[in-house]
Amino acid sequence: MPTSANLFKIRQEILYHHDELQKILRAKAFKDAYGDIQGEAITRPPKDFTKEDVEAIPLLKNKQFYVGAQLPKALITSPDLASEIVRHYKIVDPMNSFFRRAIGE
Repeated sequence: MPTSANLFKIRQEILYHHDELQKILRAKAFKDAYGDIQGEAITRPPKDFTKEDVEAIPLLKNKQFYVGAQLPKALITSPDLASEIVRHYKIVDPMNSFFRRAIGE
């Protein structure tokens, strides 16, 4: 979970570059692997964001931003494990890069 300062930066990035993030999250490989971003969310608009902002971009209410995938148990002992991990890394990297950019890493 990001710090308060980083969460504000992430929310600003989401607000100002929402189309870019949506392109990442709607990519077929991303949707097939992860579905949607998960994470705890607040019920009201966050401080410094309007009700209209949140209605247009519900992701602004998130306090956490993560994805996960269930892999077959047999993959653990498979020679394909490393390549599958790399495949998932490549799929999620654009989202991670978006959030790293937001916090200035």
